[in-house]
Amino acid sequence: MAKLPTERRMMEIGDLNIGESAYVVPHAMWVQAGGECFIHLDYPIYSEKQGNAKLKIKRTNYGFIVFIFDTDYLWPQPEVDGYDVIDEKLNAPVIGFGDALNYEKLSIQELETAINEAEEKENFEEAAVLRDVLYKKRRN
Repeated sequence: MAKLPTERRMMEIGDLNIGESAYVVPHAMWVQAGGECFIHLDYPIYSEKQGNAKLKIKRTNYGFIVFIFDTDYLWPQPEVDGYDVIDEKLNAPVIGFGDALNYEKLSIQELETAINEAEEKENFEEAAVLRDVLYKKRRN
C-alpha cells in the first residue's frame, strides 16, 4: 500500500511550533458560555490568507494568541457550555488577542491596567505587545 509523502500532508494547528504563526478558518476558535476561547488543534493551517482562512494565530508556550481584529467574523457564544471537558489533546487555550492597532486606541492608563491584567493571567506575550504600544505612546 502506498504512503502519502510527508510534504503532501496538510499541516494542522497542532503541528505549529512555539513562536510560529499561521492562518486558519475563524471557526477553528471555539467560545465557551463564559466567553473563554480555545483553538481546536485539528483544523488545517495556511501560511497566508486564502479562501476562508483569514484568522491569524500564533502559538506560544501557554496557548495561542489570536488576531481577531483582522477579520470581520463574529463568533457565536452559547448560553451553556457545549464543551464541558476540554481535551488538551484536541484543544489549546487562547491566552490573548493580538492586535497592536487595537491597543493603540487605549490611553496610557488603560494600557497600564491591561498590562497588569495580562500579567496576572500570565498572558506574558500579550503583556509584551501592550508594553511596546505603551512605550511608543510615551515617546510621542
